[in-house]
Amino acid sequence: TMIVSGGMQPVNQALEILYQILPYILGIAIVVSILFALGASLYLTFPIVRLSQLAQNMAALDFDSSYQGKRTDEVGVLGESLNELSKNLSRALEELKSANEKLKSDIEMERKIEKKRIAFFSAVSHELKTPITSVKVLADSLIAQDDVPVELYKEFMTDIGEEIDRENKIINDLLSLVKL
Repeated sequence: TMIVSGGMQPVNQALEILYQILPYILGIAIVVSILFALGASLYLTFPIVRLSQLAQNMAALDFDSSYQGKRTDEVGVLGESLNELSKNLSRALEELKSANEKLKSDIEMERKIEKKRIAFFSAVSHELKTPITSVKVLADSLIAQDDVPVELYKEFMTDIGEEIDRENKIINDLLSLVKL
């Protein structure tokens, strides 16, 4: 057994000093806690803010920026995934641009072909109508005359035959062209 004897005055003085410095100790503890909380918060949120900015850049079709963090946790994995997504989207966008340019050139070529086709059919139509018009004029002239001399009749019929032969040649040439 140990018996300690002494006055309570030194203990009371110590408690009094402790009560006087306790607000300072609590203030320092609160400030240190706030600083540690702020540091931890920045450590956790700063990479997420950078990832958010990277995602906004990607949404604006800016694929030049990338995640540069060295973290290996979920934030780092997410950053690497966003980098891969950015590369894939950039490549897909370039492929779409290339396909779009090819499609535009194909459409332009189709328009040129259509214009040539229209010009061709206009020319063919004109060539086919010319002999028919000549035959019609000759036939109408024969019908309009009451007494047609045989010589004039033979001449008109010869002209009609030539126009029919010319029409037949144009049609055969057209059919040959269509087969090609």
